[in-house]
Amino acid sequence: MSDLICINAVYSRESGIFRYLADTDEGYIFIDIVDNNAMPKLVTFEELDDEVLTGTITEVKDPWQHLRSRHFQPDHDYIILRDKNYALIKPLITHPNFYSRNIRGSITNILVETGTASKSTIYRYARRYWQRGQSKNALLPDYNNCGGKGTKKTRGDKSLGRPNETAGLNGVELSPELESLMHSAVLDTILSGRYRIDLKGTKKNLFDIEKAYIELLLRYCEGDTIKLDDKKPSKALFSRYYYEKFTPERRAQAKHGTKHFNANNRVLTSTVRENLIGPGQSVIIDSTPLEIGAANEDRFPLGRPTLYAATDEFSSAIVGFLLVLTPPSYFNAVNCMTVAVCSKQEFCRNIGLEKYAGDWIMEGIPQAFFCDLGPEFKRQPIEQFVTVYHRSIKNSGAGQPDKRGIGEKVFDRIHGQINHKCPGVVSEYLPKKAGGKNSQAEYTLCLEELNKLLLKAVITLNNKPLKDWDGDADFPSDLKKTPNNIWKWGIANRTGLLQHAERNHFWFSMLKREEATVSNDLLKIDQIQYSCPTLAGIRIKKYHSRKKVTVVRDMDDASAIYLVPGEGKSDYIRCELSPHFRRYKGMPWADVLVELKKAKDAHNKGMHTYYKNSVDYLFESKNMVVQVNQDKKEKLGSLSKSEKLLYLGNKSKQRSESSKIYRAIKPEELHGERNVTEQVKTDSVALSKTQFFMDDED
Repeated sequence: MSDLICINAVYSRESGIFRYLADTDEGYIFIDIVDNNAMPKLVTFEELDDEVLTGTITEVKDPWQHLRSRHFQPDHDYIILRDKNYALIKPLITHPNFYSRNIRGSITNILVETGTASKSTIYRYARRYWQRGQSKNALLPDYNNCGGKGTKKTRGDKSLGRPNETAGLNGVELSPELESLMHSAVLDTILSGRYRIDLKGTKKNLFDIEKAYIELLLRYCEGDTIKLDDKKPSKALFSRYYYEKFTPERRAQAKHGTKHFNANNRVLTSTVRENLIGPGQSVIIDSTPLEIGAANEDRFPLGRPTLYAATDEFSSAIVGFLLVLTPPSYFNAVNCMTVAVCSKQEFCRNIGLEKYAGDWIMEGIPQAFFCDLGPEFKRQPIEQFVTVYHRSIKNSGAGQPDKRGIGEKVFDRIHGQINHKCPGVVSEYLPKKAGGKNSQAEYTLCLEELNKLLLKAVITLNNKPLKDWDGDADFPSDLKKTPNNIWKWGIANRTGLLQHAERNHFWFSMLKREEATVSNDLLKIDQIQYSCPTLAGIRIKKYHSRKKVTVVRDMDDASAIYLVPGEGKSDYIRCELSPHFRRYKGMPWADVLVELKKAKDAHNKGMHTYYKNSVDYLFESKNMVVQVNQDKKEKLGSLSKSEKLLYLGNKSKQRSESSKIYRAIKPEELHGERNVTEQVKTDSVALSKTQFFMDDED
């Protein structure tokens, strides 16, 4: 039976909870660990066997197990007191027959006679030693249980602690009613969720402990401040309540908001790389305004460029970047993704630093792009990466930059590498009264020069050892932890070569799909027409609904759009700009839309002027017609029809009337007045000639 029980183990029996101390030739020694007057007791073999057979004895958890692991310095007061108490009872607890009442009494009497301690003290320490596990730590003092920790103390209606040094300012006791007032004051101030935004865009609580305390006093006196002259809750009492009742996590959340807490103060339970196999598993792509302003080739300031960066999460390598002066857009994201997945040879050559292409080794399509919730990343077009390449797009939640910590930190790394070299750096605080600096006049570097600086910075950072990079056990300890080395090692030992991406196909396949209408064998999109080589080329009017085709367009050049290949085809068909819209050739689409808007506005203004002039013309015409009709009525009203048609077809009269118009056009020196007699003579001659030949008009 002794094989089934262990010394110092605790067992539940019918009569209570006992600890097994030792065994003898007569049976087993147990002691009740709950009874304050308990002493070791002998249990015979037969009694224990019966309990085992009936199932009335079972092993339970030791309530004093924690004492064995308590640790103090060797010179600590608790250790000195423990060893002193152990030396006091050592003759009793080490005797082989300590369970015998007579022997215990004899040893105790001897110890009392020597003046070591009283009998009650010896029995108390010996009982504690046996009940708590027969170890020296069982004799450690229980000072941690003193003082009633966690329980409320009261002293009648008087406040605890020393009296206030200022006469007449008496405190009050913490009562349930006062606790309720304190709780409501905290909820309506510090925990109300009301914040202000500082210059850095960080939330700051409108309330602090001081304002919350004033709110408490208002609720306590109910607006009658005279009540505060007699007694009032102290600020120390309120502060103690606040720090005891509300956890540090909740107080930290209240200080700057939940989003700031989750991003900066929340306890981290894992790392990004713990759940990644190797490089190419996840690439973070993000954008931010560059902290350096750009100028044109004549050094006139233009503005702050937009920097896109693509960062591999596993190796922290910068696999691609894009620096442009256009705002964030899906088109910019596609260009940055193209740089990230394709060979860097052509990109470096276009920048003018082809010699660095061999140092930028990262290429290949990753398993996933990890983006934020920017407008360029949450639109449907980016899902083409999933449908075409069978990869995934991941988005972090709103206000969760901590989930993209590596991608967010890369901008600080890049700025730290180049900011000290460049003029035109924009400080973090923009207002000058706050110590900021934002002088646009210092923008000096053009966009091409900034791209060269960025490329050199990327090459440098990809070869800089990462001090805090956390690798797995199989990463070689003697290998420098540079992003380049980590990428090479991960490709060779973890993920293998990534899927190759052909630059043109990747770029075209990632562009936004749009619909263009077909009219007279021309493609039309955003009011601009393009000729397609695959269409007939004959203008035939169609009376049915317009056909629509899917196209993509280069947002940097409106000279052409590209017809998306149909099923079973792979080539994108280039559609040139129609000659009627040749003025938009080579213009970015953003400028085209602006020009179209200007033209539309000008047309609308012109039509508005036309309508006004038409109204004036119609009004004047109607008045003139009324006057002419009135004049005709006065002059011809009494004549017959034949008399009214007397001069109809009279060529002389027609020429005479036409000469009035000619005179309005001829030079002024030719406007001499005709002689009346000469006119009559000419008319008579002309009439006589009609009998011999016809006029030129006939």
